[in-house]
Amino acid sequence: MYIKEIEFVNFKSFGKKVKISFYNDFTTISGPNGSGKSNIIDGILFALGLSSSRTMRAEKLTDLIYNGDEAKKPDFAQVTIRFDNTDRKMPLELDEVEVSRKVRRTKNAYYSYFYFNGKAVSLGEIHSQLAKAGVTPEGYNVVMQGDVTQITSMSSVERRKIIDEIAGVAEFDDRKQKALGELEIVRQQVERVDIILEEVRTQLEKLAGERDQALKYQALKTEKIKFEGYVLLSKLKDARTELENVDKELAGKEEHFEKVQVLLDERVKELEALEQALETISLEIRKKGEDEQLQVKREIEETKGEISRCVDSIELSESELEDADAKRRKAFVDIDSTKGKVGELEEKIEVENVRKESISSELSERKTERMLLQSRIADVDAKFAATRDELMAARKKLEDIKNEKNELIRNEDRLLDTLRRKSSELRDIENQIRDAEAAFTASDSDTLSVQYEIEKLTENLESLIEDRDDVESNHFRVKEDIKKLETRLHSLQQEYAIAEARVRASEQGGGYSRAVEMVIGASRQNELFGIHGTIAQLGKVDRRYAAALEVAAGNRMQAVVVDTDGDAAEAIEFLKRRKGGRATFLPLNKMRDSRRLESLSYD
Repeated sequence: MYIKEIEFVNFKSFGKKVKISFYNDFTTISGPNGSGKSNIIDGILFALGLSSSRTMRAEKLTDLIYNGDEAKKPDFAQVTIRFDNTDRKMPLELDEVEVSRKVRRTKNAYYSYFYFNGKAVSLGEIHSQLAKAGVTPEGYNVVMQGDVTQITSMSSVERRKIIDEIAGVAEFDDRKQKALGELEIVRQQVERVDIILEEVRTQLEKLAGERDQALKYQALKTEKIKFEGYVLLSKLKDARTELENVDKELAGKEEHFEKVQVLLDERVKELEALEQALETISLEIRKKGEDEQLQVKREIEETKGEISRCVDSIELSESELEDADAKRRKAFVDIDSTKGKVGELEEKIEVENVRKESISSELSERKTERMLLQSRIADVDAKFAATRDELMAARKKLEDIKNEKNELIRNEDRLLDTLRRKSSELRDIENQIRDAEAAFTASDSDTLSVQYEIEKLTENLESLIEDRDDVESNHFRVKEDIKKLETRLHSLQQEYAIAEARVRASEQGGGYSRAVEMVIGASRQNELFGIHGTIAQLGKVDRRYAAALEVAAGNRMQAVVVDTDGDAAEAIEFLKRRKGGRATFLPLNKMRDSRRLESLSYD
């Protein structure tokens, strides 16, 4: 892609519409001072928005409008550039691309417009389209006056930066740095998310424990209600038995009452007989004398007293019998209530003993788990400390290698600069030799002096050639050292990645997951069958390749190998019943043998 044509309208010294054609590869413009050669470059900068107005030798954009005679005072200026896009350097399906800019002056201010293929766009859109073709404001697509002198006076590092910008490497370096920055931000966010996930995981474990306690409480509550029903049924059965006993006792009491009633009736009959006898005696007394009458009266009174005493004793016996019955009933009631209370207390004692035993067993299990966790935590802390020390050492080695590499690169740059200077000096000496040889052929009188100068220059040339060879050999050695350092840096980066993976693994927690440990423990206790173990337990590898295997396999090292898919289903049901979580199972009957490589060995 190249500039095909530039069109000026009222721009600086171009007071009318002017079109300038350009050709492919190379085009030169010549003319006397003040003829407008620099204005063409200013027009390119103006139209493409590659520079400010000060760079174009103007205080403000309105100073770019043609300011000719009084008869012609235009209020706008416009520059249009047409690019040849037949090579599709700009990703558009057009053979010609047109970029135009127009500045218009008003009473109070001015306005600037950009056009891309006749459509009004912004400066950012213009730069975006030009950047696709490698034209940027920061680049050296347009070389201004003084730029060449400035480039020659720059250091090698600054010139290297300019070459990178021209070649487009600087843009990729900026993108790389930006991507690395975003990657660092993402890494920090991932670490923050990992911390949040760890907290959520801890909270979930805590909630899972509380849920288990709640489910246990609910089950115990249901069992308590069931046992209370059993107790009520037992009490009802005892009450029915007691009612039957009371009915039997009441029947006995009624029978006794009937016997007492019969006895009372007999006594009443006896009393009536005695009263009749008393009346008969009274009649006889009346008939007999007074002394006998008195004697009879006394006997009668004694008999009445005896009768009353008998009646009182009968009533007293009945009252005592009723009191005894009442006391007996009360004693039975007290015995029943006492038996019920004793039964309830015994049941409560039994429940508390069972609960005490379960709590004691659970406490012992928790203590055992705590001791195991403490030992595991101690092991993980030791591994983490060792891995952290290895990581710090690897980081330090990496920084030393980077510093050494940077120093070698700087030495290489210095050697290259020295080589360039020596090469330029060598070319100057060769030119002097050619000039001397030409002078030698032109003048025989200066032969001796020229020969002397030639010998001197030849010696200088040989010394410079030796210096150049030394510089080249040093440059070659530096390159070899850089290659060795890059190889070492690559190996250290791999070690650093492995150490970092180990640190992340140790931070996430060592050992197997709770589900895998439950399955392995059940297999050892013969609760589950067909369990062979985890990949980490079954796999055997040389110690040199263990770290690579751990990094590559990751969490798949915890997969459990079983005989059949039925064994896997039983293990999954076991985990569901125990609420142990999830685990990955590899049934051997569902896995097909892959082609074995000759380099692999099986134990």
